[in-house]
Amino acid sequence: MARLLYALSGQGRGHASRVRAMAGALRARGHTVRLACGGDNANRFEADGEPVLRLPTLEQVIRRNGVSMTRTFARNLPRVLSAPLTIDRIERALKDWQPDAVVTDFEPFVPRAARRLDIPVVSVDHQHLLTHTDWQADLTASPNARFIRFVIEAMIPDADATVVTSFFFPPATRNATFVAPILADDVLRLKPTQDGPLLVYVNSSDGMEEMTRALDTLDVPVVAYGLPHLDGSRVVHRTPSRSGFLADLEHARGVVCTAGFTLLAECRHLGKPVLAMPNGGVFEQTLNAVHAHRQGWAHVAKGSVPNTNELSAFLDFAASPQRRDINARTGTPDAVHAVERLLPHSTLLPDRISRPPATSHVANPLYAPLTVAAA
Repeated sequence: MARLLYALSGQGRGHASRVRAMAGALRARGHTVRLACGGDNANRFEADGEPVLRLPTLEQVIRRNGVSMTRTFARNLPRVLSAPLTIDRIERALKDWQPDAVVTDFEPFVPRAARRLDIPVVSVDHQHLLTHTDWQADLTASPNARFIRFVIEAMIPDADATVVTSFFFPPATRNATFVAPILADDVLRLKPTQDGPLLVYVNSSDGMEEMTRALDTLDVPVVAYGLPHLDGSRVVHRTPSRSGFLADLEHARGVVCTAGFTLLAECRHLGKPVLAMPNGGVFEQTLNAVHAHRQGWAHVAKGSVPNTNELSAFLDFAASPQRRDINARTGTPDAVHAVERLLPHSTLLPDRISRPPATSHVANPLYAPLTVAAA
């Protein structure tokens, strides 16, 4: 079977969760998979005993739930300037290990090294929804959206195949394989209830004291990941842990969180009501939140941080009956098949795209596999 180097962004819990699912499924089919990443995700995998090829990580710097463009530029400039040396190092590692293909989950350096050696590259992520679909058909574009689209194109140029995972599917404009959310086995095994505390997850504590104060006004227990500690606060702060987070998610009465794709998809699968607070400057998160709201299982914060009135209204919404999307397909098998079609020994490389049908704006539409031609 094939040898695969699987690279992923070093920032973002969702990338790690998706790669965990994909690597497990590929290994179960006999493939050898090695991981490459940096940042927090390298720490996560190494803590689980998973060897990782360490890479520099391009990161967004978040303050008060929005991207600080100046700090992000300053943080990443040295890594961009040293990119040629980084790619040289990766090229040597690829020559040494000789993978049959590279899979990337929004990691930019490994695909460029693979290109030098004519190693096939498969992109598997959610971000390419912005470059491969007509998402503007029912949502007004913005200068930020156009900039983000440019960044996505620059991150992963000219992959041999693109897999886009999503819980909503605007009309396709470019060839890709569109699949349902890729969920890890430990998520699929959860048996959800709504008898636990309100769960809060943010991806940066910087400037989020106001949110902690707003949560303290609620008359329900709250557990939080990523919020700053304040003296006298009743909010219970958790140390980051995958098993601990999933245990809290399993029983949460509702989830208040940034609008990264994977956590929203997990909440959708588990029937968890969501108050989404997209990171400012990350248009992909805005798009996720809008479609979650249209499907009927999420509220969207009006500002960068929800106020007391929004939190109270969300608790009323969370107390209403929610339907768990237990009949929804997981996209892992379809994504694995898309990777296998590109392997050198395969004769199944398609000239058509495969995706589920476009979903209507109703609560929790079910997925059904369907093959269609690109427009």
